[in-house]
Amino acid sequence: MSIRPVARTLLRDRAYESIRDAIVAGEIEPGAVVRDADLAERLGLSRAPVREAFSRLVDEGLLESKPQS
Repeated sequence: MSIRPVARTLLRDRAYESIRDAIVAGEIEPGAVVRDADLAERLGLSRAPVREAFSRLVDEGLLESKPQS
């Protein structure tokens, strides 16, 4: 039997993958207003990893950031 190390994943990476997958699958429609607090609750995470995921998705052009709106 060979025991392999368990892959370490960061919550921000898991949040990113979940949100990206929802965008690609059309579960989050173009132009939809997406709030970090709402997604954090749906994902069962705090807002910090969701905000980090949002930042990455904005950099990749999958989300558009509109601060204070």
